[in-house]
Amino acid sequence: MLERLIKSTDDLIARSWATLRDRSIPEERMVSSTQIQGWRTSAQRLIAQMFGADSEQAELFEELYSVRRIELLNHPHSRRDPNWDIVYWIDYFELCKSFFLEIDTI
Repeated sequence: MLERLIKSTDDLIARSWATLRDRSIPEERMVSSTQIQGWRTSAQRLIAQMFGADSEQAELFEELYSVRRIELLNHPHSRRDPNWDIVYWIDYFELCKSFFLEIDTI
């Protein structure tokens, strides 16, 4: 189950990189807010199912989504990177993927 979530995270990373390289790619190949929300919901459900809704892992994922996400957002934006939005999502998905790989070993 976690393997599928890691694979979907890899897909979002690849789509984000493709968007960063070529903003003229067809919209259906770009990352959409609907895909991100679906990915987040799937991750929340899977972590809750594996460890419990009130588990340390579930709390860590929520922290990734709230606190760490805001920190990551500030970094490329403060550097005035014209691609700050895509850079942010790449960093965020990479961070989440490392978290998923870490809990996969538990």
